[in-house]
Amino acid sequence: MSFLKSSSSISEAKSTLGLALVLATVLVVLVVGLFESNIKATAESQTFTALEESAASAENAANSQVRKYINALNFLHQTPPISGIVRATENENLDPKKRYDVGTVEAATRNDFRCFYRK
Repeated sequence: MSFLKSSSSISEAKSTLGLALVLATVLVVLVVGLFESNIKATAESQTFTALEESAASAENAANSQVRKYINALNFLHQTPPISGIVRATENENLDPKKRYDVGTVEAATRNDFRCFYRK
């Protein structure tokens, strides 16, 4: 009888060990899955934040450049010869305010900005 009990105990121990291994494997898979999911969420969040910061920085740089160009254009447009050219081109090549033709206004512009034409 003790041989049967021993065989039964071994069989019970094997099934308990098998069940424990299955449960341990399931537990490890769940923990690894949760850990991986957490890492993925953190990586996505950090990447999104970095991209947002990069986009904001690029937008600020672009806006700054646009402001510089607008200021330069406004400056040029406010320069009398440039605004004379604009008026003349809008009025059949004659500046209605000063009564100069485009050629005269362009010559005045070249004279005013001759320091930029150095070769």
